[in-house]
Amino acid sequence: MPTVLASARAVAAHSPSRLRSLGALTVAGLLLLGLVGGITLDNRATAARDLATRSEPLSLDAQELYRSLADADATAASGFLSGGVEPVELRKRYDADIARAMASLNDATAVGGADAAGFAQVARDIPVYTGLVETARTNNRQGQPVGAAYLREASGLMQNSMLPAVNEGYRAQNARAAADADRATAFPWWLLIVLALVGTGLFLGQRDLTRRTRRVFNQGLVAATLAVALAFGWAVIGLGAESAHLSTARSEGSDPVLALSAIRLAALQARADESLTLVARGTGEAFEMDFAQQTKFIGGRGGFDRAVELTRGLPVAGLVGEAKTAFNAWLGAHTKVRELDKAGNYPDAVKVAIGPDPASAASAFTVLDTRLGDAIDRSHATFAAGAARARGAVAGAGIGFGLLCALGAAAAAWGVGQRLKEYR
Repeated sequence: MPTVLASARAVAAHSPSRLRSLGALTVAGLLLLGLVGGITLDNRATAARDLATRSEPLSLDAQELYRSLADADATAASGFLSGGVEPVELRKRYDADIARAMASLNDATAVGGADAAGFAQVARDIPVYTGLVETARTNNRQGQPVGAAYLREASGLMQNSMLPAVNEGYRAQNARAAADADRATAFPWWLLIVLALVGTGLFLGQRDLTRRTRRVFNQGLVAATLAVALAFGWAVIGLGAESAHLSTARSEGSDPVLALSAIRLAALQARADESLTLVARGTGEAFEMDFAQQTKFIGGRGGFDRAVELTRGLPVAGLVGEAKTAFNAWLGAHTKVRELDKAGNYPDAVKVAIGPDPASAASAFTVLDTRLGDAIDRSHATFAAGAARARGAVAGAGIGFGLLCALGAAAAAWGVGQRLKEYR
């Protein structure tokens, strides 16, 4: 006597219930595929958008904040060396640096996050720093030696508190940008798994119908298969183009920006050390040691060696080469500054350090900073263009993928329904 389970199997094998099960499973699978594919593609598009419009620009804001503050500190020290009233161009540069720093701070603190507290502390420290610099200038104009002490205090606040806080925020923003980039290029495992299951189900379902009905094709299931193929093709093309554009944006844009920015920020700190060594008048060994440390990094594997390697063959390679040449010229001028200072020829040492002569340290540093800034700007423009193309590659792909799968589900339901009518 047949069991209940065996009877159920027999009924399922010789009645419309098998077709209904096939139709329900096919429709459910296609709808699930549309949901998973739509979410996957939408998440990739969102990540690409966040990278282009939020995390990368905020990283640049933090970098600009660091650069502005470091340049303000170096400019203030150079102005102090001139004695009496500092040159107008140095005062304008210092004021512009402080204004840019405040603008960058507004953008950085508006986002919030774990690094916002550090940026807020920097905002509170800026008035203290500028106040110390003004006191140092006032005493310097009056010929009071205490002015140097105020300048060292201001620079100590900058180097030991403000710049480290900004650097932490800069690293946090870079980490966000890297996370968004990874999210935008993550391999779509779930999409492929569901696609494989649905594709296998469609194949087995059509084969089963062919065996039972003696008809080669079921129009509805064929249409569903074509819809899935179109959706898959759209996803492959979109995701592949997005990954390619982001890879180019990284290798030709953000990677050079990070390397060149590290050089530029180290150079600014070294420039401040150079001036402060002279300001200290024989007691600036700590500043000279830091200068040596910063320039060793710039000229080493993590500095220009890496930057030259990353930009080889890129449009900014020439600018990087000019910056490296200017850096070597600066080192030569700095050596002369130290020789004159140690020989007791302080006025000539100051002249070589901050004078307008093309062979001066100031002139070489200006060329270095300008070339690095131009290379950073161009590299960022390359990144922005690549990120925009990546966003465009997956724009609307999530909705399109979901709609195609929904149409495939409707076609599958219709195709199975046509076979069910034959049982009536």
